[in-house]
Amino acid sequence: MFRFIFSFILLIGFAAGPQLAQATPHDDVKPGLIYLKASGTAGKEGHPKRGVKGGVISQGTGFFVGKDGFILTTRHFLDPLEDAEARQVTITASIGGASSDDIPVLIASELKRVDLLLLKANMPFDKPAPKPLQIGRPSQYNRENPTPLFTSGFHGETYRRKEVEFNASESDDFPYAWTVNVKTNSGQSGSPVYDGDGRVLGVVKATAKEDDELTLIVPIDYAMPLIGHLEIDRLNEQVEWLMGVVDGLTPEDPPLHLRLKGIEENIHQLSSRFTWTAFTAADGTLRIRYEKLIGGGAQIGDITIQVKPYIRFKEDGEIKTQATRPLKLTDNGKNLFERRNLDESERIGEFLIPDVQSKLDALKDVFADVPPDEPYRNIEVTILPTVGGETLETRRLSVVPTYAWN
Repeated sequence: MFRFIFSFILLIGFAAGPQLAQATPHDDVKPGLIYLKASGTAGKEGHPKRGVKGGVISQGTGFFVGKDGFILTTRHFLDPLEDAEARQVTITASIGGASSDDIPVLIASELKRVDLLLLKANMPFDKPAPKPLQIGRPSQYNRENPTPLFTSGFHGETYRRKEVEFNASESDDFPYAWTVNVKTNSGQSGSPVYDGDGRVLGVVKATAKEDDELTLIVPIDYAMPLIGHLEIDRLNEQVEWLMGVVDGLTPEDPPLHLRLKGIEENIHQLSSRFTWTAFTAADGTLRIRYEKLIGGGAQIGDITIQVKPYIRFKEDGEIKTQATRPLKLTDNGKNLFERRNLDESERIGEFLIPDVQSKLDALKDVFADVPPDEPYRNIEVTILPTVGGETLETRRLSVVPTYAWN
């Protein structure tokens, strides 16, 4: 009886997400914060620090997104070094503040278009594993009725923490970014913005040019090409743990046992077993992928989708954004697509939507004075999945197109 009660409590904790035990979100997040410092020798002709070893310095904030030492921050952390054509560059990380030991860091990957950078700390064997922060879902944050948000990071070597609030205004320069009501300082770029449960919803990018009391943040969704594999690893660990709990159950534990056994017999619960991502590919297609939380069983056979572009254009000297009509993706107008690929071992299915770039190119030609390098703020993808003739809950994704525009 005790084993059943204990297993039930653990499973409820799993379903609701990890529970934080500390008093404030700041306390829970700080162990995963990183003070970043990069230095190098300027090689650019005419640079005031040219030839001075370690004369070019950049400081910033990052945070752990994986227990193997992966760190997320902003890409412009490297700008001072690139501008100086720096050589002999070194990057170090100090966990929780500048006073801790410097750990060597390497560059893993980047998304320059949205100003995000993934680093990898070479963690010493005698140090405990990093504490990665929880990754939230911005799509579930109610921007119409926003709750308090928080941020913390480093201004120079000084630790700063603040409560912030969402602001509905948009940035003409960075249309994908959110704005929050808070003033940030140099070095705080790369700081996480998180909710009351410590779940990261965005990354501090910069002070808004039009108002220095506003700060731009990059929604964490845009980091998924960099950190998606880490999130999958984390989910796999949770699934393995959960299956260990399930294996320990017996038919004498009916409420929990029946709930798990029937999870894929209920369409509403089945919808929550799939997570979705979408991205644009260099061949002009739109790729939509799902990952199933638990392997085997039902798979999604086809989807009906709607792709609504948000185009940017100049009017009266100002950049404006306007939603256009949805794209016609199929000749019959049904916009129904069958799954193209399925990797059951990884529990990933993929759908390929052809000719999206050409359709967007044709659409932007209808508008006057569209920025040639970034004609679209984003495209909104609405997905209606089907399993065995039954439709699941509708999903919506926001995708920043990365095509090379004609």
